[in-house]
Amino acid sequence: MVGQFGFGPLLGEVLAGLAAIAGHTWSIFLGFKGGKGVSTFFGGLIVLTWTVALFGGEVLFLGATSTLFVSLGSLAGSSAPMQY
Repeated sequence: MVGQFGFGPLLGEVLAGLAAIAGHTWSIFLGFKGGKGVSTFFGGLIVLTWTVALFGGEVLFLGATSTLFVSLGSLAGSSAPMQY
């Protein structure tokens, strides 16, 4: 329970994951310019639901190796768990 609200611990885990992704994407040490949020996203997804992260990782790997564009594989891998 967070304060007087009825939010469960899952909300805290999701907010911590989003804060970690934002911290890696807009790092203060890089002058708030691009970092790598995809690996942080998948790390948080492994903690929250490892089966969905496994499926998304497979899509990322197959997309990156078949097209030779890692960015395309990461986009496909990030959006694939939403459809799972």
